[in-house]
Amino acid sequence: MELTLPDANAVLQHYDLGYALSLTRLHSGFANQNYKLTTNKKDVLLRVCREQSDENIQYEMTLLGRLRAIEFPAAFPLPRSDGEFLTSLFNDPFSRGSSDGTPHTPFPGGTIVLYQFIPGEEPRSTPETVREIGIAIAQLNTLSEIEGLERRNGLDLALCQQVIGEYDCADYAYPSLFDAFKTETNLLEDALREDLPRGLIHGDAFPDNTIFQGNELRAILDWEEACTDTLLIDVGVTINGFCFPGNELDGELLLAFLGGYESVRILTERERKLLPYFIRWGAHCLIAWHLAHIIHEPDPRKLERAMMFTERLAKLKNLDPL
Repeated sequence: MELTLPDANAVLQHYDLGYALSLTRLHSGFANQNYKLTTNKKDVLLRVCREQSDENIQYEMTLLGRLRAIEFPAAFPLPRSDGEFLTSLFNDPFSRGSSDGTPHTPFPGGTIVLYQFIPGEEPRSTPETVREIGIAIAQLNTLSEIEGLERRNGLDLALCQQVIGEYDCADYAYPSLFDAFKTETNLLEDALREDLPRGLIHGDAFPDNTIFQGNELRAILDWEEACTDTLLIDVGVTINGFCFPGNELDGELLLAFLGGYESVRILTERERKLLPYFIRWGAHCLIAWHLAHIIHEPDPRKLERAMMFTERLAKLKNLDPL
């Protein structure tokens, strides 16, 4: 269901941001709805968080507060008049009517957060943009003040085992996709259990989660997968996001990313040896997320995405250590 202008005005009752003039749906993500909300005072990003618990969203608010303090490139949340960040339109007293008193149906569910609207665009993967994202991810991975930000990665081996355990009673079966998934889980398990450097990771750094102006990174968005885990996971996921034009690994882009990343943080010898496995994991963990949804509820977009990453992994079978 789409958000409406009356819904947006119901949210704005909690802010000193004026009233809504227009509401434009932005790229359609897999877990959130994003809108450009223009008020009579400014443009803001309005996000409807469909799947995250309020506890997880509060974690993101805390994390972004830390990142604001170090001027990390991100779109930061806008506080409400009461200092809070989260708004629910479900049973919200303000959602019973629009600003002119006209009744409307409350927006059913989802927690809403307003963020800074950062002008720019989703980047093309070029050596320049890929180097920029490599630098930023390394800066994030080397953040030392992470007390209170520790939490488990939701895209982990436990999720893979959960999907495998649920498959026999799945409502919708994808045999060839699932067989490849089980094989890949077994292949990657030992590498993922290695004792490697850990710290803060974004976990979902894809081009549509970033804003660039030209070759300059303005903001990394969508921090709901952020957590503390093996740093090489962030490297592998981001390589999957930026270095696979046409679903093929581009060696020039890979070297540009690693050049940017290692200008801030040098990979250990063991990390370099295991990097091919973590590039594979960067695709595999996303297959796990999509499979966890589509075995119970069909979704053509999620299925297409899972199939694309499965095809990618088949092409990476002979990827050598770097």
